[in-house]
Amino acid sequence: MTEGQRGAVVALFEQGWRHHATATRLGLSPWAVRDVYRRWSLHGRRALVAKPTKTSYSFEFKLDVVG
Repeated sequence: MTEGQRGAVVALFEQGWRHHATATRLGLSPWAVRDVYRRWSLHGRRALVAKPTKTSYSFEFKLDVVG
């Protein structure tokens, strides 16, 4: 979900929309919207902040660390 989509989702939540209706209205996955809804209900607008992604390391880096 893009940052703009998360902003639209949170705006609808603040108007009283629930996650399933929001997903239907915006054409998004209900599961993704539900996750944003849970984050929004706990953290408010801070739910708009992107979650950090997993760091991936190359095989060479891993080999260097082990060796």
